[in-house]
Amino acid sequence: MLNQSSAEEVEEIVFQNMGAFYNRNLSEFKGFEENLGINPWFLEHFRMHFKLRNHRLKTKGRDLVGKHKNINENSGLLREMLYIIQSGRVLFQSNLRNILLVNSRFVTDDGVFRFNSKEAQCWTIVMNREIFSVMKDGFHKQWSNHLNTDAILFQYIKSFRWILDGPMFFWKFRLLLKKLSKKSKIDDWIFSELKGAVFSFCLYWFRFKSMELFFRRVECENILMWDENSPQQKVIQYAAKGRGIVVGAIQHGSIYKHHPAYAYTYYDVAPVLPDFTFVWGSHFRDILMKFNGYPPESIVITGKVKERSATEDSNRVGGYWLFASQPLRNGSLRERVLYDVCKAATMGFEIIIRPHPIEKFDDYFNEISARAGLNNIRIEREIPLLQHLSECKGLIVTSSTVGFEFLEFNKPMIVMDYLEQDLMQWIQNDLGIKVTKLDELISAMSSDQYGLSDNRKAVIESLFFRNDDKALSRIMQHFKLHGRSVAV
Repeated sequence: MLNQSSAEEVEEIVFQNMGAFYNRNLSEFKGFEENLGINPWFLEHFRMHFKLRNHRLKTKGRDLVGKHKNINENSGLLREMLYIIQSGRVLFQSNLRNILLVNSRFVTDDGVFRFNSKEAQCWTIVMNREIFSVMKDGFHKQWSNHLNTDAILFQYIKSFRWILDGPMFFWKFRLLLKKLSKKSKIDDWIFSELKGAVFSFCLYWFRFKSMELFFRRVECENILMWDENSPQQKVIQYAAKGRGIVVGAIQHGSIYKHHPAYAYTYYDVAPVLPDFTFVWGSHFRDILMKFNGYPPESIVITGKVKERSATEDSNRVGGYWLFASQPLRNGSLRERVLYDVCKAATMGFEIIIRPHPIEKFDDYFNEISARAGLNNIRIEREIPLLQHLSECKGLIVTSSTVGFEFLEFNKPMIVMDYLEQDLMQWIQNDLGIKVTKLDELISAMSSDQYGLSDNRKAVIESLFFRNDDKALSRIMQHFKLHGRSVAV
């Protein structure tokens, strides 16, 4: 079993290995970026971290699809072609000065934006679907009525530029691989992973070229986005930076020292980053500045953009424990946490599992619950999150962002900190009850004594700045003052 020191040590070693490989080959990667406009290393950085960490820990990764895996893979290409062809009906004008890219997380199942869209009325909304992701009905509704990244890709395909762009990228990427220096077995492993990701790199390349062509045709001055450092959004950053467009990024989840989407201090030269990163509070600003290599002037505290939910069901009965499931990249840890939660449910505790949005199938939960001796575990996805948080007796969590959203309810939060890392620092700040094994989980759920720490208010303010619905308004105001000439 891993303890805190060994888990932290593995994280450090992983980033050191990645940093050493990249820094040794810096001139090759930067030369590729200067020539083609993107840096493949930082498109694979996030996944490389988890692959290398699991490789070192000798643990399996996560499985999000279970028995449904073949269904998704076999229908993916045809579905993707249909999405892109259907998007061709969407027309766009040339004068799109300010663009807000909206992904599926910020659209309800009823097709309503989860943020206050009135605050963004001076901005053009572009629905941002990732390649090979499935659209739910709510997102599809907004996708059909707005300019979207599929329509942008369709315009690029119609230009036939991909006929030359594709082979050129493939050829230059192979040349890059031949130039990379390898001095250890870990280097060989990293190189193998890069080589094996060529198909993904080609997809990112076409998405980059489509956005590059789009930005060349429109008079865009500012873009705003969520999830900015994932590969399919990173290429949008590259395309925007190439045209001198100001890029803003909105914090969409928790940030901590070793979060691979934000950890760049191990590199001699940081990657392309947003001009402005809008964070929830001073706690996250300090992490980005002290540990993750972000320039202080690029970080702006605005508070959290509140996510609006669908209509609540007033006939439901509360009083249960809510487990906020999370697709942890450490597959063994994910399995152990879920098993203990299910084991607790066999002991008379009423527990509801709320899966993470990308945990779309029940197979995994049913398999682990059956192993724990539970045949009727409650799994609820469709209930609005705020209703779950309002109804429940308390929250059980590992490191999910849901824990931050739960703090304002002033109810017990049990933190399953099995690696004793306290990633979100909830335990350090007396915001959560630490448990590291099943016995402690049972004890915490059985207790009626839940005290609230005296510094709770100050800690919450450091996390969220202001508990209001004006974060997006503050972001827009910042662009008016510091972006390129934005229409007001």
